[in-house]
Amino acid sequence: MGMVSPDVITLTGADRQILEGIARSGSAEHRQVVRARIVLAAADRRSNAGIARELGVVEDTVRKWRRRFCDEGMPGLKDRPRSGRPRVFTATTVAEIKALACELPARTVNPLESWRRCYATSVLTCVADGARACAI
Repeated sequence: MGMVSPDVITLTGADRQILEGIARSGSAEHRQVVRARIVLAAADRRSNAGIARELGVVEDTVRKWRRRFCDEGMPGLKDRPRSGRPRVFTATTVAEIKALACELPARTVNPLESWRRCYATSVLTCVADGARACAI
């Protein structure tokens, strides 16, 4: 048996029921299933090494989710916001472009030739310019 973690997890009945449901789910995201299984195994006083071996993850992963659950409870199992480059286009703009691209040219306000020359050029120009001054 491996070293016992200082992060001891004691589950309430409700938390255990929720985690067991996620762990058995066929439709939950894989990462959520793995996190639920880690916490359930940790609550059964299993070692980090044993949990990692059983679930096919590294010990650091087990340690991370065990500690986050100890510190934050169920909300700690959610993904945190990631850093990175901000989006160039808003979700609304992306949806509008996708909707337009999926429409038949005859049903749009602009005929196909007009769209090809004018709108497509402006979209490509926006992308090339980094979308700083585009009005799509």
